[in-house]
Parts: sequence; structure tokens; C-alpha cells
Amino acid sequence: SMSQGRKEDKLDSEPLTDVIKRKNQGFAVDIRKKARHEEFQSKRMLNYTSERDTLRDILGLADGELKENVESYYNSWNSSDFNLNFLYEAKEFLLGSNQSPKIIVGLISLRKLLAQDNATVARFIIENDLLPRLIQILNDDVPKATDPKVSVILNAETLWIIANLAFACGDAPKILVRQGAVQLFLKEMGHQNSIIAKHALWGLGNLVGEGAAYRDFVLQEGLLAAVKQNISGLLPSTLAWVLSNVVRVKPAPPLEVGYQVLDLFSEILKTSNPDDEIIYNILWGILAIQTINKKAVTKILANSGILENLMAMIASETPVEDRILLPALKIVNNCAFADRTLLKDHGEGSLITFYMNILGKTFYKAIKKEICWALSNWAALGPKYIDTICGNWDGFAVILRMINEEEVDVRREAVWIICNCVAKGENQHITQLISSSAFQTFHFLLSSDDIQTIKIILEAYYNTFKKLEKTQSNDCNFFLTLLQNLNTIPEIEKLLYHQSEEVANRARMIFDEFVEEC
Repeated sequence: SMSQGRKEDKLDSEPLTDVIKRKNQGFAVDIRKKARHEEFQSKRMLNYTSERDTLRDILGLADGELKENVESYYNSWNSSDFNLNFLYEAKEFLLGSNQSPKIIVGLISLRKLLAQDNATVARFIIENDLLPRLIQILNDDVPKATDPKVSVILNAETLWIIANLAFACGDAPKILVRQGAVQLFLKEMGHQNSIIAKHALWGLGNLVGEGAAYRDFVLQEGLLAAVKQNISGLLPSTLAWVLSNVVRVKPAPPLEVGYQVLDLFSEILKTSNPDDEIIYNILWGILAIQTINKKAVTKILANSGILENLMAMIASETPVEDRILLPALKIVNNCAFADRTLLKDHGEGSLITFYMNILGKTFYKAIKKEICWALSNWAALGPKYIDTICGNWDGFAVILRMINEEEVDVRREAVWIICNCVAKGENQHITQLISSSAFQTFHFLLSSDDIQTIKIILEAYYNTFKKLEKTQSNDCNFFLTLLQNLNTIPEIEKLLYHQSEEVANRARMIFDEFVEEC
């Protein structure tokens, strides 16, 4: 059979017309530790754009002598030659003093140095036993001024440092867990001061991003219950990132955890005015939850209105950022092919049209691949969907142009659309594809190095011959003449001796059954 090389899930198909429903291989959003410049950051440094503004915010909690003393100490340390030599002075301020101003300056300096060189300073903190001192400060085990606001300043700075220690490589995360940092973070998440709550949540996000073992321990200690209890006081952007980490760390958590995170995502969307960063993290989180159980999660998305909102986003004339549009497309596609009944009530034909319109506008490679993947799957469902795809002349012209111009992996997805249109289409679709120059486009790819694309094209040729043969007319001879005029037959003949046995076998089937017979 021409289709022996297919390894993906199949739709019901005719013999020798193996139309596949391909798994979405595009979902490869791995957790990348310390990938600060990648799209997805499983771990993040806690920084602020303005050091001076941050200090002013914190010192706004203090008055009088304390504020003057801290600013005096800080200004003396805030010189252009501020470097790692100050680590030892910061250590002395933290370990050798119980005076709040000195401790605060030691914390600020340590935090600032940690931001400059996370790995070196994290190692220094661990090797010099500064972590127990930081834990002491959080546990109120050091003398503090009578002003209760001082405690807030100390805790905010200390949590900032520990959250960034959780970002560090090496043994720092493991030592943090052993020292009880998870329990401290969970406790401080409920603090009435938003800065402290944010730093605590950030630290938990970094520990979760360390891997499945850390994620599972944080969940076991009660992360989701603490989030539910304190959600109104947590910064939505940080919370969306942390929850996204929970479900995106591999292997995936149990489905029950996914359900709880979905509920929390819905709460964030309802109670906040989500910006692009929040939506971005939530969408990738939802996509990760879908991989646990597509069918079950798809029903929840449909019932909650999230699916309908995503489809409206895709259909909107208002431009959507590519990094948000991509996960939205993936989620909708997963829904469309996980439960065939869902999108029939949501204007599936219109959605295909919107997809083809996006295809003509986007420059983002991943979006092109995702849309082509979806269109090829719709084509695999039969004539009704092929009518919509082939009937959109502008969109179809874009697909042909992509076959000519795009990189190999995008081009291959576009070729799949034509192949599935042939395999599940009717005679009028075959005729339209022949007249559209699709096969002229294929001709030039037979000599490419991409074996997978060559196999797909040969299958399209084979299925075209097979379908035209059934018409009891001269259509089969007409198609053969077209291929001869394009000089395609000699190209297929060369493939009889191709290094790939599958390619050679497919070429042989075309020759044996059609070229030599006609």
C-alpha cells in the first residue's frame, strides 16, 4: 500500500487512501531553566526597572531616623565601583549587627549583587551560611525597631533574595527546600503587604520551575489551596505565570490538578483586567492541561465560554500578538479534533475562512505551521471541508505560494493540505487542484532532500491517478499527459532508485499501475 509509512492516528480511510489525522507535533514548549530570553521562562529573576524607585517605595514605609540611616548607608554603597567585594561587607552587616538600618542595607546590597551575578552570589550565600540568617529574619528571630513597618521592609528584602536564590542553579533550590523555604513562601503569600506576597509567590514559581519533583512537593504542601485563599491579594501577572509553571513542568501533573488550575485561570480572567502577559501565560497553561486529557478538558473549555472567546479572538479584525495567537490556535485546534461535535455549533466553516485569512497576513512561522496542520486535518474530514478550503481562492493561492517559498517544515505542512484534499476530495476537487497549478508546484520538490515531503507528494500523485481511473473517462490519461508535459514522469522515474526504500516503492507503484498501463 502507498500509505505504509504513516505512523500517526488515522481517520477512517479507503484502501490506498490513507488520510491521517496528525498529532499536533507543534506543541513542544519545554520548560527551559534560566531561559530568560526565550518565550517561556520557567524560572525568573525578580528585578525592578528602577533601583532608586524600589528603594523609595520600601522606605516609604519608614520614617525619620530609620529612613535617613538607611539612605545614608545605601548611598555610600551605591557607587560605580559596586562589585562582588561588597559581598563580605554585606555578610558583616547581616551577621554582625542587630541594628535594623544595617541589616536592611546588607539585604539591599546582597539582593543587588545577586541580580548582577546570580550563580556566584548564590554560591556565596550558601557557603557562608547566610541562608539560615535570612530564614531567621523572616521568622522574626532578630531584634527590630518598635515601628512595625520595619518588619515589612526586612521581610520584603529577604523574600526578594530568597526568591532569586530559587532561580539559581546548583544546590540552592534543594537547600532552600530543606531549610523550609516552601512553607515560608506559602505563609507570606497571605501577607497584607502586596510586595511581600508577590515575592513569596515568585519564589514558589521558581521552585516549581525547577522540575516535577519540586512542583509536586510544593503542591503537596498546599500551593493551590493557599492561592484560592489569597487570590484577591495576589498579583495576577505573577500568579498566571506560577500556575502556568505548575501544569507545564513535565511530566504533567494529575488531571485533578489541571482542573483546579483551570478554575484559578478562570477566576483570574473574571476578576482582573488581564493584559497580554497574563493571557499569554494562561493560554500556554491551558494548552498544557489539554495534553493531559484533550477530550475532558475540551468540554470544560466549551462549557466555561473560554473556547468561544478564543474563537472570537481569532475571528477579530483587531490584531492579536503572534505569541498570544499561537496558543489560542493550538487550543482551538485541539478542541476541534478532540470532539467533532463542538465546533459544528460554532461556525466551523467560518473558522476555516478566518484561518486562511490569517495565513495570508502572518509572518510567524509557527502560526503558519499550526494553521496548515489544522487545514490538512479538516481536509481529511471530507468534501464539505475541502469545498471551503479550495473555494477560498486567495487563501488557496497563499498555500501554493508557501509550498514554493517557505522553509521545509512549513512547506511540508502545506503539502499535506493538498494531499488530503486529493485523498478525501471528489472529482471536481481533483479537477480544481489540477487547474490550480498545485501539481506544477509539486514537480520541483521531487528532487529535494526532504524525503517526507517527497513521500507525501508521491501519495498525492497516486491517489489522483486512482480517483481519476474510477471515472471511466480519459481523465487518467489527461493527468498522465499533464505530468509528461511538466517533465514530471522522468523525475518520478529517478525516484525508482532513491536511497529511501519507501520513496522507491511509492514511485514503483505509480509506474506499475498507471504510467506503464495508460
